[in-house]
Amino acid sequence: MTNVIAARTHFSLPLPAAENRPAPVTDDTLLPQRPNQDLPLSSNPVLSLGALGGALSWPIPLSADEQRRLRLITLNHAHHLGDQPLVMQTDGGVLEFLRYRQPLPAEAGNDPAKILEALVNSPQGQRMGKVLQQTMQGIDSESSASDYLLAAIVLQMDPKSITTPDRTSVADFDLGSDTHAGLHACTVVAGLAEHLSRTGKTSAALASVGAYLLLAKAAPQFLIKDIPATVKVGSQAWASLTIAAMAIEAQTPGKVPGMTFAQVMSDAQEARRIAPAVTQAVETRALLDWAVASGELTKRPDGDYLPAQLESARAAFNAQLDTRLAASQALDNPLPTRKEIALARLKERFGDLGAFFEEKVFAVDQHYVVIEGGRFSLLDIAMIDWLEYRPFKAHEPSSSLKGKDLQRVLKALNANRHFGVPAEFDRQFSRAIKEKKAAVNTTVRHMISQLPLEDRQRLEFGKISFFQEGSYVMDGHFNNTYGPNKPGLLVKTELQGASHAYVIDFNKGTIERASLYDAKIKEHRNGNRVSTTKAFSPSHKADDLGRERPLSHSPCNSFTSARSEAIGMAFVEHLDLDAPAIKQQARGQTALDTANAQLSEFLLNLIPFRSAIVNFQSGQYGAGAFDLLLDVFGFLTTGAATAGKLLKVGRSALSTGAKALRAAKVVGVAAIEVLNPVGGVGDLPRLLASGALYVLSKGVKAVNKLRGATGSYDVLKSISKQYEAAATGTVKVAGQTVEGAAVLKGGKWYAFDADTMRPYGSPLEEFKASTQAVAGEVDTAHLDQLSELNHEVFGHFKVPESEIAGLTRNSQGVYVATDGHVSHIRHTDSNGETAVYEVRQVTRTEEGGVQARIYHNNRQTELLVQHVQGDEWQRLGAPGGGQVTAEHLRAWEALSPA
Repeated sequence: MTNVIAARTHFSLPLPAAENRPAPVTDDTLLPQRPNQDLPLSSNPVLSLGALGGALSWPIPLSADEQRRLRLITLNHAHHLGDQPLVMQTDGGVLEFLRYRQPLPAEAGNDPAKILEALVNSPQGQRMGKVLQQTMQGIDSESSASDYLLAAIVLQMDPKSITTPDRTSVADFDLGSDTHAGLHACTVVAGLAEHLSRTGKTSAALASVGAYLLLAKAAPQFLIKDIPATVKVGSQAWASLTIAAMAIEAQTPGKVPGMTFAQVMSDAQEARRIAPAVTQAVETRALLDWAVASGELTKRPDGDYLPAQLESARAAFNAQLDTRLAASQALDNPLPTRKEIALARLKERFGDLGAFFEEKVFAVDQHYVVIEGGRFSLLDIAMIDWLEYRPFKAHEPSSSLKGKDLQRVLKALNANRHFGVPAEFDRQFSRAIKEKKAAVNTTVRHMISQLPLEDRQRLEFGKISFFQEGSYVMDGHFNNTYGPNKPGLLVKTELQGASHAYVIDFNKGTIERASLYDAKIKEHRNGNRVSTTKAFSPSHKADDLGRERPLSHSPCNSFTSARSEAIGMAFVEHLDLDAPAIKQQARGQTALDTANAQLSEFLLNLIPFRSAIVNFQSGQYGAGAFDLLLDVFGFLTTGAATAGKLLKVGRSALSTGAKALRAAKVVGVAAIEVLNPVGGVGDLPRLLASGALYVLSKGVKAVNKLRGATGSYDVLKSISKQYEAAATGTVKVAGQTVEGAAVLKGGKWYAFDADTMRPYGSPLEEFKASTQAVAGEVDTAHLDQLSELNHEVFGHFKVPESEIAGLTRNSQGVYVATDGHVSHIRHTDSNGETAVYEVRQVTRTEEGGVQARIYHNNRQTELLVQHVQGDEWQRLGAPGGGQVTAEHLRAWEALSPA
């Protein structure tokens, strides 16, 4: 029975024979026996779980060997009451083990986050976590028990993450499967929960808790609240949301789960700015997922793509982003009107005369021009090409313009009665309609690309038939009055003997499945009103659309395919944006227009303003809310005048401003400018799955925090008084040498989290101290040597002086090329030697200092520098060497005999 259960949980290490198996690790080994009764929840204050990866989300996470040990210890853990099987023998794994005789609080309800917190913070959870921490020889801290327990739960459910980490897979569930493209995030989350229950990794009752924990660690974007229905997995909007979420998560692990869509997108720009290196890495990850989902790249299990393939995907991503942004703006732009053009021309000629432009104070001989009252306004005159040769007269004094001013205007008007408004209106209107047609086509292609794969394949390869729904009214004398067609266009597909129907609903911004009964020619009479469904044959590529094509299972790039383009053009034709009534409405009426055209309300549905397709939601997030609008493309924008409220975030969240792309103010969305994955493209899956993003973000920040803005190392000195020593230095994580901090306790170095100001984890094996404090003292002379950016040592990274010829140093001490893409610094070292280095990731720290990373031959080096003044820069986080200094001797003397 034990072996069966072990196999079902995908145990990664073979268990020893029963007679040789180590005795179960129990709570009693470390803690006194508790009575055999239901255990109440701890009365102590509940600990916030923070990053739900626990020890797997530490700045320096558990190594693969440590993860194997932790999982083995976890599976052999026995309940302290003695009447419960080992964890490996418990159906439902660790989560069910923790729930044994442990009632959940009523306030947790069905909320996975609250249930998880209740289980981990329960006496049984903390007791088990303490056992794991001590057995792993981890340093004790306020959160260590929870950290080890959370990691243990993850590793029990997802053992493959230890040996074969996959950036898109958790617990053998592929989040990046093509079957998930086009689905809402909540559907994928539900699918993961069902998978965990079906495979026995958790129980059905706690499957949603297990899914929440796994996603919080690996893909927190799935746990964002209020993700709009238009944001589908695999889409560009999803890629932008993922980039924003991962950039935030790299700064503050555990923050994203529970944030709203609007909050994440509003925080995105600031998160990108703080950690450019992390942003590049998460952009690469999101780009790969998007490119595979959209058919730009073929999925590779190893995730290893050539740089040229990545660059091609990046170019495609940015091109599509530009196309969608242009369409979004075009849909939002109102149609030009003669009145607006005429007012602009009048202001150019007469200045802004306000209400006078519409006062009817001018007249000619009524024998020649007969209208009601015989009087015109300047606006009436400007809106038409005036053919009457007789001069105008001021018929009566104006209420807002009198005397000489009125005579001045009258004289100027009679000198030139032509304003060129009709011709300008025709030009602008034609251009606007052309832009709206292109935008509608883009929108339809976008909606197709948002569909699940099977629906996209039917539209791409099936035989297509279109149907329009309309109506007419009979008068009994064979004179039928026809009404407008409905805005939606019915589409019938036939592929491999199966038929399906869809309706392109522009008002909702969706393509939804419909009944086959709806997609056929028919009439239905109700009194004298007849509803009709008629076949519609587009004028563009009708023959191609009407033929079934061989089904291909290769990646389907629906947004750019010729078939999607043809369907989009068919829908544009169906809308009939060239209808004379639309232009007549935009022309407006003047005092001379005898036609009294009454336009029907249906015209409002034919003009594709964004206000017709928005999806309304609302949420209160603090005082002083800022209205945000979400369009069909998933762009969150500000300042949209054509639509109502959608989402709200605090004004402070937008204090940094939203970067303008084209003329639209888009929140949280940006083009992908540079791809520079850490460690190369081939290392990306391993790095992204190992927590290295957090390390890259936090390591340098921790060193800077302990160093201080002035380089005094006051924080490091203070920490050293609590331990045997404190130091900044380097350690290897996933094969990468990264910077960090550590404290010395019991003669062993332990990693130190500068954010929580707590040590964590097992003793470090390869920590190399660079700056060390003992009993509140630091060797200043050694610090100066370590901080020196010496050209004799690092001269192989320098570039020719000509690279900055003609450039001026900016306020940050950086020489930026005229194109804005390449930056350099000039540094004079202690020997008086000057050299130029290429830098990237130029950022300003919280303390106001300017830092930059030195690059060479388009590769990142280990050199992080901080601006001192002028052309002087100081090296940060320099690795230690083989030199023995006074500080080492003091540290040695301070060690205990143990």
